[in-house]
Amino acid sequence: MPEGRCNCGSVKVSMPSMPEQSAICYCSNCRRAGGSMGSVIYPVNQSEVTINDAKGHLKSYEDSDTKSGNTITRKFCGNCGSPVASLVGDDKPMFLKGGLFEQIPIPVLKSFGEEEPSWMKIEKSGYARSPAIQDGLINQPATTCPVSQDGETTDTFPWTHNPTCVNVDMANEEEDTETVTQQTFCAYTNVNYNHGRGVSFVASPEVAASVTMETFGMGIGGMAGQIGEEMGMWEVKQAGVRGKGLFAKKDVAAIFAGESLIVQTPVLFVAKTLLETPRTTTTQLVLKKAVEQLPGKTRQAVKKLDVNVDGSIEDIVVTNGVDVKWPWVDDVPVLLAVVPEVARINHACRPNTIWRFNDYTLAFEIAALKDIKPSEEITRSCTLSILQLHMYSTDSEPDGFEKRAHHRRVRSLEDNFGFTCECPLCTAPEDEIMASTDRLSEIKALRSVLPTDPSESPKLLGLLPNLIEALEKEGLITELPMYEEILAYTWSSFGIEDRAKYWAGRAQRHWAVVAGKESWEQRRCGELERDVKAHSTWMTWEGDPWDGKEGDKPEPEPEPEPEPEPEPEHEHEHEH
Repeated sequence: MPEGRCNCGSVKVSMPSMPEQSAICYCSNCRRAGGSMGSVIYPVNQSEVTINDAKGHLKSYEDSDTKSGNTITRKFCGNCGSPVASLVGDDKPMFLKGGLFEQIPIPVLKSFGEEEPSWMKIEKSGYARSPAIQDGLINQPATTCPVSQDGETTDTFPWTHNPTCVNVDMANEEEDTETVTQQTFCAYTNVNYNHGRGVSFVASPEVAASVTMETFGMGIGGMAGQIGEEMGMWEVKQAGVRGKGLFAKKDVAAIFAGESLIVQTPVLFVAKTLLETPRTTTTQLVLKKAVEQLPGKTRQAVKKLDVNVDGSIEDIVVTNGVDVKWPWVDDVPVLLAVVPEVARINHACRPNTIWRFNDYTLAFEIAALKDIKPSEEITRSCTLSILQLHMYSTDSEPDGFEKRAHHRRVRSLEDNFGFTCECPLCTAPEDEIMASTDRLSEIKALRSVLPTDPSESPKLLGLLPNLIEALEKEGLITELPMYEEILAYTWSSFGIEDRAKYWAGRAQRHWAVVAGKESWEQRRCGELERDVKAHSTWMTWEGDPWDGKEGDKPEPEPEPEPEPEPEPEHEHEHEH
């Protein structure tokens, strides 16, 4: 455990491990407080620092005359005058003075760089400058990323390292051409993001420019207790031939459909197009840089992940990354997101969880797709998120591995992910596999004849119930709410309130699982269920939808029996 002390030894400081990086602040307040040209500081969590003041010499000074407008508590030894730490509130990092310790890492960030003495400018020494943030990253930062859209990069916040950039030859996608264009990819890292969890992007400057400081302020999960063998409802255990996997703890109650198991932020994003180019020393350089710049615990968690080929960073990313679409850039590039906790979850063709990625907050969530029993293995699909498939797919049928026949599904997983699927469905008896294949064929056939012309909406009443039933039997839960919602709108347009209400309720319950309990999808279906007649689709169909059609027409309500004629009044009393 590293220890530091003031000049007289009265005040001692200790923490679990030495920070890998430091910053140097040139503000006039820090210069006056330390009597030097600047102050080397370590941003650390207050809970990780122990200050031993046995002699009671530790003093504090409230410094309110700062350019940032924040009142800074400056702690120092009242006996020898050595600066010890600076604080801005209990919920902010503590900035320990680097001079307390024997070893001082090379500073990677300059605060108030414009106030650096002119005689010691060190522009080329590897510092990342942060003139807009000031005071050791305690100000509310700007909401735009300083990486410009024209392909040039700067070293200002939110990145704590100078970007390492390489130019990669990209084949022209146009047919009948052999031209090659170059694209720039850079390693962008912020080690302070999400309470020291950190994050690195290996992406184009355009992608980096779209990540705002507003997003960086929304990190959820942090480091405490997250990257480990056990957390909350789950634990890491051996999963037979599939290696390690995540299991529901045996001493927890059932995990219910829609319940969150993991909510974390990825520690690494890598542009998929970079991984699709031939491997070169330059591409390996930028990938290694992105991982090496991560905080120590996070870096080790990434390096411990399973691999399939040669153990390179590329192998780690391809084996454990999840495809996410990045909609903040015009061409909507695909990034591989690496979340160490999620990477431990094994694949299943009929998984019991679904993942959701919020491209605004960077929150990556694993939620139960169905009820999970104690000690049951937690599984996920290696395909795109169903929400992203529906949002961004240009195909009429999203290309998910789950909807392919067994032999095609197994081959696709081997080709794309490098493993032979050992999930319960793929290792089931032959008759069960055949029954699944038959249902998938039925689902494909029903989908192919769904009408797209609004004038043929009555056909949906006969087709969609069969499709929904087949999807339920096959366990393809993620697609249920979409078709249930369509069926609810169809019944509403025909003015059949009870059936519209029934299917809207089903769609709402399934959307709450698939898209989330607070999702717009489940809210809109809830509104339809509560008041069908107030919905914009109510009675919008002109004419009789069953004109010339039989089958799914609702039975007419029985005519009420006529009320009996009232009996004449009696003038005497008796019982009838």
